[in-house]
Amino acid sequence: MVINRLLLTSLITIPFTLIHFWLFQHSLLTSGFTGLFSWLLSLGLHQWQGEKVRQERNEAMYYFVQLFLTTLTIKKTIHETYLDVYQRYQLSKQAWLVAYGSNDPLLVLENLTHRFHHPLFAVFVNTVKFYETQGGDVLTLFESVLIQTRLVETRRMEMQTIKKRYFSQWATLWALNLFVLVMAKLVLADLFSVMMTSAMFILLLTTVLLYVPISFLTWLTTYLRQSQLNQ
Repeated sequence: MVINRLLLTSLITIPFTLIHFWLFQHSLLTSGFTGLFSWLLSLGLHQWQGEKVRQERNEAMYYFVQLFLTTLTIKKTIHETYLDVYQRYQLSKQAWLVAYGSNDPLLVLENLTHRFHHPLFAVFVNTVKFYETQGGDVLTLFESVLIQTRLVETRRMEMQTIKKRYFSQWATLWALNLFVLVMAKLVLADLFSVMMTSAMFILLLTTVLLYVPISFLTWLTTYLRQSQLNQ
């Protein structure tokens, strides 16, 4: 995952570095720009990957809870339910559950709380423990858990849609900005060359290019905050 982030950071940084050098023809300034740009972008991509892992685990949690409760309505006992679910995960070659394998289903569920950090999973585990000791009707006992898991999945999908829409808007806006900047260099070459004698102008354009990863980091931080509030 770290290698993928470094590779993606490089792939994005290189074009911006080339644009910066093409605009200003200043190797020392471009070197500083490259280092700061890649560092800011790496911070953003690190948060992006962390959010991706969290979303994937929430999705896995939703599927696991649904599968476990559906099987429990048929098998009626926690032990038989766990064995059936465990075998299904083995057949689908999902090694993450195999790593938590144990003869004690309740211990496995307790250990899974270290993987699934969503508060709903802790409620699910406590309800399973209550069912193991007190019994009862599965659908009635787990009704609130089922409703909440559906709500969690619905909210997750809504947030994913919002993320894709706003990210596409952000990418389109910056693509247009870069297009305007490149066209200004090509079409208004004389004026651009005169303005390039101003250190303030060079600093301003460098700051504009640096704002690409800064704006990405700002947008992502806002999205993550909203995503956590909607859990």
